[in-house]
Parts: sequence; C-alpha cells; structure tokens
Amino acid sequence: MGDDLYRRLKRLKTVRAHPRARPTGRSGSRVSSSPDDRPAAVPDSWRIVAPHVYEIRSEESIPGWSRRWRADAFHSHLTGREVRAADLSFIDCETTGLSGGAGTLVFLVGVGRVTAGRIEVVQYLLADFPGERDYLELVLDQIGRSTVWVSYNGKAFDARLIETRCVMNAIAPPSPTHIDLLYWARRLWRRILPDCSLSTVESGVLGCPRDADIPGIEIPDRYFEYLKKRDAGALEPVVEHHRRDIASLAHLFVTVEEILATVAAPGSETDGPAIPAQRYDSYQLGRWLLAAGDPRGAGLLQSVFDRSSESIGAEDRYAAAYLVARHHRRTGRPDLAEAVLADAWRAAESSAWCVHLVVEYAKLLEHDCRDPARALELVVAARRLTDRFTASGDLERREQRLRRAVTAREGRER
Repeated sequence: MGDDLYRRLKRLKTVRAHPRARPTGRSGSRVSSSPDDRPAAVPDSWRIVAPHVYEIRSEESIPGWSRRWRADAFHSHLTGREVRAADLSFIDCETTGLSGGAGTLVFLVGVGRVTAGRIEVVQYLLADFPGERDYLELVLDQIGRSTVWVSYNGKAFDARLIETRCVMNAIAPPSPTHIDLLYWARRLWRRILPDCSLSTVESGVLGCPRDADIPGIEIPDRYFEYLKKRDAGALEPVVEHHRRDIASLAHLFVTVEEILATVAAPGSETDGPAIPAQRYDSYQLGRWLLAAGDPRGAGLLQSVFDRSSESIGAEDRYAAAYLVARHHRRTGRPDLAEAVLADAWRAAESSAWCVHLVVEYAKLLEHDCRDPARALELVVAARRLTDRFTASGDLERREQRLRRAVTAREGRER
C-alpha cells in the first residue's frame, strides 16, 4: 500500500510540475485537436483551435460607422478622448447561469472588432470543462489586442465572471477601460422604452427587431444539452443569438456617440443641441452631464425648458429650469440664472415645482443680488398661488425670515 501511495503522489507531483500539459482522456491518451475528432453535426465554420475549444468567425457591416468616422482615429464622447477603431473590443458572454459566482461557467465569449465600417466577430466556445484554461488564454489574447471594452451589463456581470474564472485557473485577470452601454441605455431610454434589455433597445432604438431568436433564459439548458448529447444543433441558435448581440453592441455604440455629439459643445452651453433621428430622454441626459461636471448639460437642459411639446412633460421642463439656474449660480452667472427663473416660476404656477423655483429665485435675489426686498415681494406674490401645495410651508418660513432681514436692513439705514 505504501508503494502504491508513493506512485500516486509522484504522479501528482509530475502533473503539478507541468500544468500546461495537454489534457488526456480517461484511457490516458492525448486529446486530439484534429477536425476529424469533432463531434458529429458540427458546422464547418466551427474550427478547433485548442483541445475542447472551438473558434467561430463572422463579419458584417455596422450601420452609421463609416458615416460617423471615416478616419481610423476619432474623438469618442464615451471615453472622453481620441481612440482608434482597433482600440475597441465589443464583448459579450454566455454563461451556465445568471446568478454569477464561482459555480457559473462562461462557455461562450465573443469579441468584435471594427475595421473599415465592418465588424469581425470572433467567438470562442468551450466544448468541455477540461479545456477552460486554454479557452481563457485564447479569449484574453483576443481581448488584449485592444484597450477599451464595450459591453452591455458587462461591468456587473460579464467582466466579473471572466475575472472569477481567470482567478480559478491561476491566470492574471485583465483590467482595461470599460464602457458599459447598459448605463447609457438607461439614461437615454429608461422612461421611453418598456425596459432596457438589449433586444428591446434593438427594436425600439436601432430599428432591427429579432423575429426568430432564442430566449436568453433557455441558453444554459441548451449548453447542458450539448454537453450531454454532443449535438451542436442545440448550440447553433445560441451562437447566432450571441453573434447578433455583439453586432448590436457596435451599432448601439455608434448611436450613443451620435447622440452625445449633438449636444452643444463646451463654451456654447446656452445653445440648444440639434436633435438626432433617435428619440431619447433629453432631460435625463442633461441632468447626468451636469452632475458629471460637464457644462454641455446646461445647454441641453435649457433646450428642454425652451421646448414645449407633448414629448417633454411639464415637470421635466420645470426641473430642467431649476437645474440650469443652480448651475448658473454656481458658475457666477446670476444674470442668466435670473432670466431662467423669472420665466420658469410663472410658467410653473399650476405645478408643485413653482415652490422650488420661487425658493431658488428668492435665494438668488437675496444673496447674489443683495436685494432682500425684491425677494420678499416675490415670495409674497408666490404664496397666493402656492398655498395648495404641500411644500408651500417653505415659502412661509422664507417670508418670515425675509421680513426680519428687510426690517434689519431698514433699521441699519436709519
């Protein structure tokens, strides 16, 4: 028994000393990567590139890419710097579950790269678990050729799962710049579309609905069916679904870049932006830009307030005016803030926003213009219109404070 244990330990030591050795079958024979060893019914486009790893390549045009960027390098509003098309990798994953964690396997990774307005998609399929390390190294080699990842919900899901699988296979995980277009879809269309799933955005924004497509919830079961029966027919719809996801990422990237390019350039923040063909939520985008310290948000929000149409609700218009006025006050332009507030609070007489606008206007008159008397007149006039609103108590307290301030000033002047 001692000799048997010694031989087993020696064999384990040998395996650990050569972790990159090619995997062996149960009989101890080498696993061949020859196409002749592929399971039956595997499409010709599936090429074996490592033991248990298939590579699938495809190519198609991206609407709008050549129109938007004729040069190899261009300024990207999403990254805030100049990038080359070769710097971008459009990435998507399919997994054995949606919960994440160490027990979830990434079995299909696709990387899309654009050249001359066409996207070349390279997909890597893990045909069996022993090939995971080779599979991950091929994926990372493909991704490593660029410096920017573009994904859809990739920051919270795809990138974390790839990192987990790398750690479990003793591979250093990558850490590139990452643009997650899901965040931008929510900013631009959350209040317009029923939801922000990629298929909904494709249909409602990109204008390319999927007629026959496998539901995402069925994909893990299809992979397990393939592992059990070794019939690639179970995975062909998954591979096509995945390919379309990556192509849509590039199309959506162009669309978001075009929307951001329409926003007024810095230095002309009072000019309204041109509106692109795609409908989007101007208020939410302007609010986000302003919160991020981008003055273009003020120009976009100003255009929201100036436009009165059914597509822009009254509450959004008044909220936009409020944010624009606060921006002008912070940047030392009380004259612009007063012009906005003077129009906005009268327009908002029938809205609860009237109270917030009047309070901001009163602060401007008292502190920036040093005129508490005018601020008091404004608050008194506004209280007659806003007593029915819950927030009108703010005006009552401000009126009392302004009366004390005016009385104190008059006393000093005597």
